[in-house]
Amino acid sequence: MFKHRYSAFYNTDLETILRCLKVEDVVITGIMTNMCCESTARGAYYRDYRVFFPADGTGSVIEEMHVASLLNLAFGFASVTTCESLLEQVERAAERGKKMEPVR
Repeated sequence: MFKHRYSAFYNTDLETILRCLKVEDVVITGIMTNMCCESTARGAYYRDYRVFFPADGTGSVIEEMHVASLLNLAFGFASVTTCESLLEQVERAAERGKKMEPVR
């Protein structure tokens, strides 16, 4: 699958693939927190996915842009967390046989 714009949802089959797989939660990682990662996180939120965004799993050229995006996303679009915390949540949820809960 090729991405044509900043959001991985724009003009791609990503949403169709996730819906067919019955995915409800997405974890956003990558480079350019303030561009591609934030755009994809917002796109996921608008499509009713629960969005998990590990702050240490993304990065930007300028730290201020990275932090600003994290603040924007945490305000209402995503559960901003860390990779370690996310892995711990996944392990606990798997042990209980349940879904993860957003950290607010």
